[in-house]
Amino acid sequence: MNPLWLLATVPVLAAPAPNASPSLAVRWELLSNRDQGQEKVRMAFHLRNSGKEPWAMEGWSLYFHFAMAAHKEPLASGLRIEHVSGDLFRLRAQGAPALAPGQILRVEFTSDPWVIKQSDAPSGAFLVFDSAPAKGQPLALEITPLTSQALERPAGQRTPGISPEQRYAENARQGHQAPADLLPTPVSLSLGQGTFKPAADFQVVAESSLAQEAQLAADILQPRLGRRPVVAAQGHGLVLALGAVPGQTSPEAYQLSVREGGLRLTAPSPAGLFYGLQSLQRLWPSKGSLRLLELTDAPRFAYRGFMLDVARNFQSKEAMLRVLDLMARLKLNTLHFHLTDDEGWRVEIPSLPELTQVGSQRGFGNGTATLPPAWGSGPEAGKAPGSGFYSRKDFIEILRYATARHIEVIPEIEMPGHARAAVQSMKERTRRLQAAGDPGAAAFLLQDPGDQSKYTSVQLYSDNVMDPGMPSTFAFIERVVDEVQSQFKEAGAPLRTLHMGGDELPGGAWTGSPASLRRVAEAKLKGPDDLWYDFYDRVQTLLQRRGIATAGWEEIALRRTTLDGQPHNIPNPDFATRNLRSYVWNNMIGWGAEDLAYRLANAGYPVVLCPVSNLYFDMAYDPDPREAGYYWGGFNDLDKPFRFIPLDYLRNTTEDRLGAPVDPKVFVGKDRLTAYGAECIAGIQGCLWSETLTSPERLDYQLVPKLFALAERAWAPNPAWATEPDAAKAEAQYQAAWGTFASTVGLKELPRLDAEGPTFRYHIPTPGLKVEQGLIYANLQVPGFTLRYTTDGSEPGPTSPVWSAPVSLHGTIRVAAFNAKGRRGLSSSVTMP
Repeated sequence: MNPLWLLATVPVLAAPAPNASPSLAVRWELLSNRDQGQEKVRMAFHLRNSGKEPWAMEGWSLYFHFAMAAHKEPLASGLRIEHVSGDLFRLRAQGAPALAPGQILRVEFTSDPWVIKQSDAPSGAFLVFDSAPAKGQPLALEITPLTSQALERPAGQRTPGISPEQRYAENARQGHQAPADLLPTPVSLSLGQGTFKPAADFQVVAESSLAQEAQLAADILQPRLGRRPVVAAQGHGLVLALGAVPGQTSPEAYQLSVREGGLRLTAPSPAGLFYGLQSLQRLWPSKGSLRLLELTDAPRFAYRGFMLDVARNFQSKEAMLRVLDLMARLKLNTLHFHLTDDEGWRVEIPSLPELTQVGSQRGFGNGTATLPPAWGSGPEAGKAPGSGFYSRKDFIEILRYATARHIEVIPEIEMPGHARAAVQSMKERTRRLQAAGDPGAAAFLLQDPGDQSKYTSVQLYSDNVMDPGMPSTFAFIERVVDEVQSQFKEAGAPLRTLHMGGDELPGGAWTGSPASLRRVAEAKLKGPDDLWYDFYDRVQTLLQRRGIATAGWEEIALRRTTLDGQPHNIPNPDFATRNLRSYVWNNMIGWGAEDLAYRLANAGYPVVLCPVSNLYFDMAYDPDPREAGYYWGGFNDLDKPFRFIPLDYLRNTTEDRLGAPVDPKVFVGKDRLTAYGAECIAGIQGCLWSETLTSPERLDYQLVPKLFALAERAWAPNPAWATEPDAAKAEAQYQAAWGTFASTVGLKELPRLDAEGPTFRYHIPTPGLKVEQGLIYANLQVPGFTLRYTTDGSEPGPTSPVWSAPVSLHGTIRVAAFNAKGRRGLSSSVTMP
């Protein structure tokens, strides 16, 4: 369908002046998710001349960000859609009739599927005039709310969205129980009848080697005692001691005894004492009494991780410190820090300043070398979240902060793909030094200037891969590793492992690189595909010489081969004995790798489980179009990470990424975890990619309360419902456990965050509603919130009437949940005659 001209046309005019305030208003509208019955999206820009003079339809381009691939197809004369880079596209105007004042032009175009969220809409729009090609002018982009008709997909595809009635039924099925005393669930907790009454001379007793833990204990006890206790080597009160915990082998185990005569906390290591103090802080309310108790606890997994991507959209140092505080509170012990990617390099390497001068800045023109805008960051460089980095000082502070909380930081330096920020930064360095006549200008160049390879990455880049045939590539890696290691050393933090990426290398990379083809010949490789194994062999050797273990995404543990003439991946036997830790995300139903994590573990690879189905926190909470986030891997609400069974996740994989029931035939012939393989599961990790994290609030929203469920699965003993062979009994056990967990989160943990900090603008559940015999019923997935309502369809506010019981009302009834600070979640509505 061609664009529709509305109103009369006027003759072509000269382009508007680039310094003038644009009088072009732009609105975007989703038209269909089933264009002509195909898996294709149709949408439209509505261009309106809001000025008093004709708006020329030539000499300018409208740039916008869009996550799906927009299609190049014929538009009206003088208009076309062009791909610029990554998620950046532009609508190019050249020679079309001008828009008269008030006139609207509707420009329709299509893209790959799907668009089912408001957050899928184009963002970060700006205008660029041909007369000022280095200047982008931000432009407000109005987004038309998505309609149910536009959201429908082709026959056989589940239409997104969730009705208030569906939400009510799901909430009612899950139910609530009394909250638990402690989260994550401990190995054993026995509560006595009495309460502890501290003596006037209550002290923290600890040897000098435990000074850090003793000071933490004093901090925790100060508001509970009404004074800061003295730390002493001898005395009575809270005794901190290093020693074995009966029945437990983990160095992070602890035993806490609260008796009338005092408190004793014993652990094999300072980390165990730290976790015991976290439990004490929960069990002893700041304005309440402490029960007599005996507590024995230990983690289920040694690796309890959280990955945060700060490359796509940057998060400040202050935000990172808040995240570390919350991780420590929940006994998570590993921060996988995704510092580099195509769209950003976020850590300072002083000897390679271009990495942050260029690679940490996204913008358009402005006379400086920057990366192009991405993920809605717009044309202006220097503004978060598109731009930003951690200085050496900042990074060292983050490392020290984490180490003090017994959190290991594993930095990720993406390679050889997902490396555009590094590639472009080193190109700019080479250009600058060559202009200055420096003979070593190309010492860290990452691509062969003669490379004619043709490829397109998943994120639509064609120039984002390091060249393994260039000696300068390995000089670069060595320099970066050494400088990162020096920052860890200065921070007094252990750099035990470096995550070297390895995912999503696009097909066709290196095939046209003279340097890579020379390496194939020199190393007697079979062809360009074998450069992958050669590359990681050299990287692992480089790290091993520095006492650093190598980690990467699942691809580093795979070998490409064929089966029945089709591409097929198997565990790579060459690397299985080299302790390369593999982080496995791909368990997508129907993609063929549902059992990949178990196949790798059974082959002897150390595996960290981080499956998209349950532990990708950037996935939207549910199909509601207002719930921002991605959904290519499914919808991940609070119950998804809680339901995850790490050592038998095929058992709890009951729906596909669109929420449809899984055909059991999918799992026929799939590997389950062997006893040997189970020993190779290092632990589990939640992942939060940042394409949609365009503000600190968005980080909070996607992270909390999902992180509580991750902590429960990573620390707590394996629950009974995970191994119960009777399906009906297992489901009943699960629902009871879920009810306890949800009540603990809603009635204890979130109120504590609100009261004690650090402040998180977490996700507040959307109410479920149903109408029965003229009464409106409302419920929530998580208790602890106040429901308020209106009867005129407007959004409820903090002074709207409180919903306390089923009621009979008339009009458009809108209900929303509020936390103790008066912040509101998304609302639900029903219309009553």
